[in-house]
Amino acid sequence: MVERINAVLNATRTASPVAHTLRERGFEPLALSPGAFATMLEAEIARWSQAIRKYNVKQQSN
Repeated sequence: MVERINAVLNATRTASPVAHTLRERGFEPLALSPGAFATMLEAEIARWSQAIRKYNVKQQSN
């Protein structure tokens, strides 16, 4: 699953309009290997999970 998501994201990041928009907004689009992507994703999940618990963020109902 990580490999498929990573492949789609890497293809999107290299697409000219997407890369241009990311750069305009201050981001640098990087193509990561599946392993590096998985590591980054795990770190982001841990980071935001901790913030959600710390600030007692609740899901909003529609």
